[in-house]
Amino acid sequence: MPHITISMYPGRSDEVKKEMARNTKEYFVKLNGVPESSVSVSIEEVSPDVFETEMTKRLNENNVLVEPSNHLK
Repeated sequence: MPHITISMYPGRSDEVKKEMARNTKEYFVKLNGVPESSVSVSIEEVSPDVFETEMTKRLNENNVLVEPSNHLK
């Protein structure tokens, strides 16, 4: 069961976050040919003052397929 987590700064409305999650799920299902019922998406809001620290802890060269901004390297 694939799960996608989106980490981002807070401040977007619930409507925008739900649309982002739906669009992400739709694209993942289309790209990978998996049942829609098997994919879940969560959005984690991380405060800007701890974002760099938190993302640096989580990201490493083995799991980043799209490079983050230079401030996270």
